[in-house]
Amino acid sequence: MEEDASKVPVVSVIIPVLNGEEYLESIVGHVMSQTFDYWEIVIVVSSRCTDSTPDIARRLSDGDRVRVVDYVDTGALGGSKNAGLDESRGRYVWFLDVDDIPSSLYLSTLVEIAERESADVVGCNYLYSVERGPFEDPKGEFSVDVMDSREALRRRATERFPVASWSMIYRRSMVFDNGIRFEDGFSEDISFTVRSLMASGTVCYCHRPLYKYMRTPGSICQSSRDSRGRSEVDRYNHLEASLHPEDPDRDFLARRFTLTRMRSAGHMTFKGFLEYVYSDEYLEMVSRNRSPQVCFECACQYVVPYIYFGSIRLFFRIYYYNSGRYFTHLRRKLR
Repeated sequence: MEEDASKVPVVSVIIPVLNGEEYLESIVGHVMSQTFDYWEIVIVVSSRCTDSTPDIARRLSDGDRVRVVDYVDTGALGGSKNAGLDESRGRYVWFLDVDDIPSSLYLSTLVEIAERESADVVGCNYLYSVERGPFEDPKGEFSVDVMDSREALRRRATERFPVASWSMIYRRSMVFDNGIRFEDGFSEDISFTVRSLMASGTVCYCHRPLYKYMRTPGSICQSSRDSRGRSEVDRYNHLEASLHPEDPDRDFLARRFTLTRMRSAGHMTFKGFLEYVYSDEYLEMVSRNRSPQVCFECACQYVVPYIYFGSIRLFFRIYYYNSGRYFTHLRRKLR
């Protein structure tokens, strides 16, 4: 029996949760307060929860628009998002972090862009923050960039298009048709987003900030430094290997992925950083994808490792993750 099309949600909001009792009810409330109403929520509850998250999730569930998926968690990130993806029914999917704060305009804005431009992926600007409080939508109209897959990949490789899955919606059919899945381990969004951009026809980026990314102390992204840094390196290793030899942007992307791996080592402890930089794997990567910038940064890592490592850590702390910073500078429409 076919499902009534009028009851099929436009967006499946997937919320993976591990010990999120403090934030779960709030994040579900943020979805319910969206100005766009054609959604479903899939709460993926980890079997490793040791708090009251499972009880709260079941209290919030109505079995239809808000559903709960019990996920047998082995501790490898990515699997919970895949579990939610498998249970989704919407035309688009949105992977929402339990401790963040989206704008009430998030879905209405991104879905309207996706429908208007027939886009497979639509990303948005966002705000880094340590202040928990309501999202304050900036006034005015903001520009929207419309691009093809090639331009989107070049922007992602140069940090001008976001990578975090909570900052965009993906066309569900594009994801399933191309067999795109989250990899296990830290930094699981990297491969998922880049492979989605590779498979997309049209990609859009909205300069309006629509999300507050909370720098929550003690969160999984703030710990396990060596594991996180190593995972980022592995993600870009896999992505470089997947580049087609005849892709006109192959060399450019490979060099950019190399720079990203070199800098991702800054997420590690200093010991982990040195072990990676002096490894045969690292030297082969640099030799394979050498460029003036790659060679310069390699020389800095070898000759003055303390200074390079300290500079990267300082950059992360003072600029990249600075509370109050937008992913891209606010760009409003010209009147």
